[in-house]
Amino acid sequence: TPMTRRTLLGTALLTGLAACSSNDPLNSDGSGSGSADLIVGSANFTESEIIAEVYAQSLETVGITIKRRMQIGARDVYVKALQDGSVNLVPEYSGNLLQFFQGASSASDEKSVMASLRKAVPA
Repeated sequence: TPMTRRTLLGTALLTGLAACSSNDPLNSDGSGSGSADLIVGSANFTESEIIAEVYAQSLETVGITIKRRMQIGARDVYVKALQDGSVNLVPEYSGNLLQFFQGASSASDEKSVMASLRKAVPA
């Protein structure tokens, strides 16, 4: 499914990575896929892999089945993986994600970075 603004903002909010689906797999009201596996990935550096593993283990403790796809590659590679649905969650930093989509930004605090990111992420 195509990447949505919600997907990338969820990514940033987690450390901002995000579910890449029109359904929320964590939704318990029956409208999401609920029992579907989530695929957690990481960028190709150790810190990203450690944070991704923390996410994966935390989600597993609440009963979500996790598949791992670590060391995917650089940002442009794992953003494409989010877009094509081959990965559902990748740890990301909100400021770096903003730079990826917008380039230079004057946003310098959490609130302004998140506001700018909401505008910069493709619809």
